[in-house]
Amino acid sequence: MFSARSIPVSDRRLGVVVGPDWSRAGSSKLRALYRRAQDEHWQPENDVDWPATIHFGRTVPVRSLLEAQATVLEPFASHGSDLWSQFRWELQAWLVCQSYHGEQAALSGAACLTAVLTDSDARLAAAAQVADEARHVLAFQLYISRYLQRPYGLAPSLNRVLQQALADADWSYSLLGMQVMVEGLADAVFRMGEHTFMDPVIRSVLRRVAADEARHVAFGTMLLREHCREDCEAEVRRREDFILTMAQSISQRFLLEDLWERLDVDADSGRRFAQEAPLMLEFRRLAFSKVVSILRVIGLLTPAVIDGLCKLGLARRDTGADT
Repeated sequence: MFSARSIPVSDRRLGVVVGPDWSRAGSSKLRALYRRAQDEHWQPENDVDWPATIHFGRTVPVRSLLEAQATVLEPFASHGSDLWSQFRWELQAWLVCQSYHGEQAALSGAACLTAVLTDSDARLAAAAQVADEARHVLAFQLYISRYLQRPYGLAPSLNRVLQQALADADWSYSLLGMQVMVEGLADAVFRMGEHTFMDPVIRSVLRRVAADEARHVAFGTMLLREHCREDCEAEVRRREDFILTMAQSISQRFLLEDLWERLDVDADSGRRFAQEAPLMLEFRRLAFSKVVSILRVIGLLTPAVIDGLCKLGLARRDTGADT
């Protein structure tokens, strides 16, 4: 049976591996992920319909009770429906741009995995992910260049998240940071965007990207599940600190500070809305739900982690219950 703890890795995070470990060849679950990646391969230029315009900025109707409640809160109450539509479009643009920057980091992280993993099938799965991430970068790049007149740069909060995810020399922490925290978050946001974003082009892109991200999350979960179960108590505490440090940076990302500047909204008013509005609280919890699910599977949804995520508004108090 495949055991993540026994996956050979090189001594250096970016070391050169001379030949695979043939004794580990044939890990069936990892080979299946690689085959799925080949079967589900898609091309951004050919498989996505790219119309001349997406009518960016058109009026967006209020579609739910939570949205209706949000529009009567500041900063929207004193600006009317025009600001709400502008906010929805700018939030979509911001998320797409941050996804583009995040996918570039994910590309680097997956490339690092191909260098440190020596198991034959693990390296195949990591190499397939490199190709996936490159495709995602291209797809988001095409969307941004064609439809967004004022793209967003890399948000400082996301930059901190990515630096934290890739900073540790221990391969398992890079996996925990990128494959669980970053990829898990992206998977949930993409699946939400598939239903809530306003134009069919980005929904088509996200539907394809989300299918790839599901494989990446499964890959990271396989590698970490047995590994983390064998952690000593001190190592569990260290992983808890790592998870909550990243979660703190992620919660700061959801304050949308560069978005409020673009909308010419008072920064304090915008941050209060992002932090306190029921709509935004529910958005954060849904966005983080995939991460919570993965942490449960790999045995790291500890009481300390649950408590920390609840304080950050990223989970509910009943999160620890089996679902």
